[in-house]
Amino acid sequence: MGRLPAWIGICWMLLLATACGSSDDASDDSYAVVQTAAFTFNETDPSLNEIHVLANTGWQVFWTPEAEGVAVDPSAGVGNGSFRVTDMPAGQTLRFAVRTATGKSIEQYVTVTRAAESSGGEEDEGDNDNDEEEIPLGETLFRLDFGPERSSWVWANQDTGWQTQSGSGAATVRYETYNVQIASPYGSSGRYEGASGGSYARMYEDPSTDYFVIRDITLPAAQTAYTLSFGAIFPAGDMRLEVSADSRNWTPLTYTGAAAYNTWTRVVVGFTLTRAVERLNIRFVPTGVDREYGLNFDDIVLTAGGGGQTVDPGSTPVADDYRFPELPSNWTAPLGNAAEISGDYAFFTHWTRSVNSNRVIRNFSYCYDTRRHNPVWVAYPLHAVYLEGGYGRTSPDPWVPDPVLDESLQSKIYRSDGVNGSDPYVYWSTNTMYALGLRGSWTKGHLCMSRERGGANREINRQTFYPTNIAPQPNASAGTFGEVWGCVESLISGSDDRSNDIPADDNASNRNIVADTLFVVAGCHYAHEEWAEYDSSNYNEPTVDPNRKSCVMPTHQFKVLLRTRSGQTGRRVQECSADELQSIGFWVETFTRIDASSASSALRAVAVPVSTIERQTGLTLFPEVPASVKEQCNPSDWGF
Repeated sequence: MGRLPAWIGICWMLLLATACGSSDDASDDSYAVVQTAAFTFNETDPSLNEIHVLANTGWQVFWTPEAEGVAVDPSAGVGNGSFRVTDMPAGQTLRFAVRTATGKSIEQYVTVTRAAESSGGEEDEGDNDNDEEEIPLGETLFRLDFGPERSSWVWANQDTGWQTQSGSGAATVRYETYNVQIASPYGSSGRYEGASGGSYARMYEDPSTDYFVIRDITLPAAQTAYTLSFGAIFPAGDMRLEVSADSRNWTPLTYTGAAAYNTWTRVVVGFTLTRAVERLNIRFVPTGVDREYGLNFDDIVLTAGGGGQTVDPGSTPVADDYRFPELPSNWTAPLGNAAEISGDYAFFTHWTRSVNSNRVIRNFSYCYDTRRHNPVWVAYPLHAVYLEGGYGRTSPDPWVPDPVLDESLQSKIYRSDGVNGSDPYVYWSTNTMYALGLRGSWTKGHLCMSRERGGANREINRQTFYPTNIAPQPNASAGTFGEVWGCVESLISGSDDRSNDIPADDNASNRNIVADTLFVVAGCHYAHEEWAEYDSSNYNEPTVDPNRKSCVMPTHQFKVLLRTRSGQTGRRVQECSADELQSIGFWVETFTRIDASSASSALRAVAVPVSTIERQTGLTLFPEVPASVKEQCNPSDWGF
């Protein structure tokens, strides 16, 4: 069997994660990565077992899982090149990759399967190799027909009427979409066997922004063979079709699409997992081909049985043990693509892509209090790669629930009927303020700022509008919190205020966003459980939302910062001495009255050592940093 044509050119740029997006947060720009592919070991033509490498440094081949009887040629190289798999055990599937001489690797692999040795019996003669492995088609696990005809199209991320999924594994399904329309004219009705007609999905060509993802289809225990089908009007070269068990490692499926564009065709593709998993994700991503009528698809069906090309769903091994420096010590890593629940806390890291360079980068990690329905902390890096989109903010504000956490656990501060809907219940009540004799209301405050993840209509910006990143903050009628907090934000990421007296913020560059990366944790402290408000509120409405729930409001908010002194050591934080690091914290009362007419004076009034905030909150912040670093509080180090 020949190599599966899995390579899409832009995948290189998507996965060339550098200091702030890979497991190395220093300014080491060296990289080595294999060209993504999946193929069956060819017994007769060695050239078909070749794997290509893109690198700007020396590299060495490795594979997982470790196995005897594996041979590659060459086993190492320098710069762009290739190697061949010359031998591997029969009946096994291995993943091949490369790492640099310093041990750094990028999470990108080539999956190679070698068929089991044939017994040579008469029953094998004349049979297709796949036929004897095939499992008869069984139950339907997932079916989506996008619903009945519509009078006009809608955006998929602003409407749920198209979510008509059925099947034994559909109850757990959720969707992530961007720039996808649900439409009806010129649909699939009568165009192929089993076509539902009605509505269908329409995508466009931009691979940097557009996607349609089906998450968490529940799979039968011990099942590994599956068949996926869908209707499409596009050839295979127009759309990447990928599957994943963990939403981090995606395997492309090879399929035969429409023979000619704008011809509805039923596509059928079989695949076999190398091991059984509980959940499966399916993703459609355009390749960049511009088509007049869009990239339309319909009738997505996943069925148990069939089988075909090999898919390795295993979790990605890492080159070494590495912890992001900004993560507090109570961080609990999720095991899949849903938030990890531990007691009253939910944990998750949202990943995204940079606006121009298309690097895969972490956006922010969080610890969210599912009892108080508000954040404990949000941790994130700041680096030039995050600023590629300028200060661009998505419009209208894309307030939506965090898709990886049960909506009932989040503050309901978004429209239940979509960003452009009419649901008015999108605020917190104001009972606490009035009980304290104050006037005002609560605003929605980004912990990782929208401007720190600039990029209008891009995922990097839209993710910051999830409730898991939003803290209740009082408006100006209730105190000066917003002004003081704004000074802290200006120090960290700049502002539009050319007249403030913060030397670090000159409105052109910020001396604290350094090549080595600035690490930030922003969070909330809850000293009074009786400070409770209702979410899903609007005091202008004559009635209340019966589904509103109580949320505990923060009594204090904080930000802590960590960076290297020089900003360009080229090393990880864990490799730096205490003398090479600097940190500081800011502790702000919710209803503060500090005069913020001088930004520097306001900052000095709320600046404290990181260790002080640790004692107040019980958190251990920057846990891999020496204690002496966290005792620092030197405003001049930070430019105020």
